[in-house]
Order: sequence, then structure tokens, then C-alpha cells
Amino acid sequence: MMKKVFSAFLMLFFAVVFTSCSSNTENSTDATNSQTPAVSIENSSFKPSNITVRKGAVVEWTNNDTTVHNIKATAFNSPDLEKGETFEFTFVTAGTYDYSCGIHPTMKGKIIVVENKSTY
Repeated sequence: MMKKVFSAFLMLFFAVVFTSCSSNTENSTDATNSQTPAVSIENSSFKPSNITVRKGAVVEWTNNDTTVHNIKATAFNSPDLEKGETFEFTFVTAGTYDYSCGIHPTMKGKIIVVENKSTY
């Protein structure tokens, strides 16, 4: 009986470990080859929430939601965006840029700017 309980515990333990260690790339995009990487604002979230771009890339956010949103970061801030409006920002310095919606702070995203494709 103890062997069965111990075996079940081990199986559950490894299932949890492997699940939590797996990467979630469903909301992350490598846009290093895109002309204008795009982020859609919909259902009160940024999609994708994480983008990797090359230095000099212009990223465009489009509000496809029914409510007003904006983009706030240390390096840039958008005006309030109504449905259908866009905001663009050119990333001239490599680094990581965390941003959020100033109206809905639980909405978060990240832009990772790389020098060239071989740096990540």
C-alpha cells in the first residue's frame, strides 16, 4: 500500500515540476524579421504580451477593445486610445521594456529589443 501511495506521490510531483518548468510561448512572439511588429489590445490584454524585436524596430499597438486603453512605460507613453486607434514607438536602444495600461494596470506587456538575431 505504501509503495502505491509513494508512487502516486512521485508521479504527481514530477507532473507538477514538468508542467511548471515548461515555457509558455503562446503569448510571446519573435518579431525580429517583421517590418512592423504589432500588438493587439483585446479583452483587456496585450496580444502578444511579449515581443522580441531588433533595435530600430517600430512596434504598433492597436486598440481592438471596446474600452479605452493606453500604453505606459518608462521610455514612452501613448495617449488614450479609443477602439481602432493605434500608437507606434521606435525602439532605438537594446534592452527590455516593460509596459502596462495606465488605466488598467493589471494589463502588462514586454518588448525585448536585441542588437541582432544572434544575441538571444
